[in-house]
Amino acid sequence: MENHVDQVLLEKKLNRCLTPRAVGALIAMSALMAMTMITANLSATKIWSLGGIPVDGGILLFPLSYVLGDLLVEIYGKRIADSVAWASCGVGLLAAAFIALARMLPDYPGADNGGFLTISGVVGRIFLASIVGFLASQLCNNYVFERVRRKQRNGAFWKRALFSSVLAHIPDILLFEPIAFLGKLSFREFVEQAVFAYVAAIAIEGILLLLVTKRLARQMVYRLKFQHGKRITPQDEPGSPNH
Repeated sequence: MENHVDQVLLEKKLNRCLTPRAVGALIAMSALMAMTMITANLSATKIWSLGGIPVDGGILLFPLSYVLGDLLVEIYGKRIADSVAWASCGVGLLAAAFIALARMLPDYPGADNGGFLTISGVVGRIFLASIVGFLASQLCNNYVFERVRRKQRNGAFWKRALFSSVLAHIPDILLFEPIAFLGKLSFREFVEQAVFAYVAAIAIEGILLLLVTKRLARQMVYRLKFQHGKRITPQDEPGSPNH
């Protein structure tokens, strides 16, 4: 009896061990997530006009972070996806801290540090607001995605991806917009920016990128032999219309 229990526990442990391909993909996706977060946060300091509506430049790249988040939680499970989100935010905070420290270093006589001062000047309120919004939205996305998956009993990927995104953008908007823009924009501009940011994010991710994300998820699960945080057997591979 004890030998049987030990065998079952060993099989469960092995099933949760990452395959070499899955490890490589996780490293690449984690690096891409950190890059996306930092680049999008820096881009968010650029406020541009879209038909008279003030829009931050981060809207061009932030949807990619949600695509990566959906892929991470679909393949590796909520725990690893949450860890990647925390690590990405840690990288962003470290980048901001080192840039701030470099800014405090004494200037060399005659050196032109204008370019650095311009770049380092963007690491402020909007950058930190982006990190807070990013972390809250990613954790919310992972939680909702996993809950929907469990409730659906491994139902359609697009349903859990779309539903989690619709909800996850709410804490992002509620945290990022006030921290970044409240007091800097008029109340009307602030409301227009917040509403447009939410609608645009859902449209980009839910309409333009969802089909691509679904296909990527299927291909990655097939090639990595890993899904929902565990190894999959050939009969478990996504081949039915529900995946």
